[in-house]
Amino acid sequence: MERVAALDLLRGIAALSVAIPHFILLNSTAGWAESVSVLAVEVFFVLSGFVLGPQILRCLRSGRAGDLGVFLARRWMRTIPPYLFALALISVIVGHVELADFARYALYVENVFAQHNVNDYFPVAWSLSIEEWFYIAFPGLLMTAAWCFRNNRDRFAVLVALCFIGAITVLRLVFGDLDDWGASVRRVVAFRMIRSPTGFCFTCSC
Repeated sequence: MERVAALDLLRGIAALSVAIPHFILLNSTAGWAESVSVLAVEVFFVLSGFVLGPQILRCLRSGRAGDLGVFLARRWMRTIPPYLFALALISVIVGHVELADFARYALYVENVFAQHNVNDYFPVAWSLSIEEWFYIAFPGLLMTAAWCFRNNRDRFAVLVALCFIGAITVLRLVFGDLDDWGASVRRVVAFRMIRSPTGFCFTCSC
């Protein structure tokens, strides 16, 4: 996908809308700041699915596992090194960190089905974990469905994406603790991988 100035502007606004409210929340409990931050993260997820959509569609159309491997390698090379650097840095700053907590952060499994860490000392990692699992789960499911049904057209991809979104939503309603929305639903991988597939559907409609 070619760079789109309006899309870059939207991503920049979303980034500021996450960073600035987080800074404000360090010194206050302003409800509006948290609401803005939450909305901006949702926008990021949708943008991610939209921007990565053409790459995922190329994997789908080729049907080759090697192309999916290239896609994952490129994503991991861009996201994992800076994440691990930030994780190591914050771990040193915090000090007295449990090795198990560090390992779960490093492997993006601290929030797969619930908040598993004893000490959630790197709380912003939840959204990164959701994004990394999306890279693996959604394209893999899409290519598997295309192979099973011998269909790699864009409309079929949208149908699979909608089924994926529906399944996650049902999973959330059945097993999610809706009374504890923030920690037990919004920040849990199994209940939150719906925004990026939504962005992917927008790509297919373009």
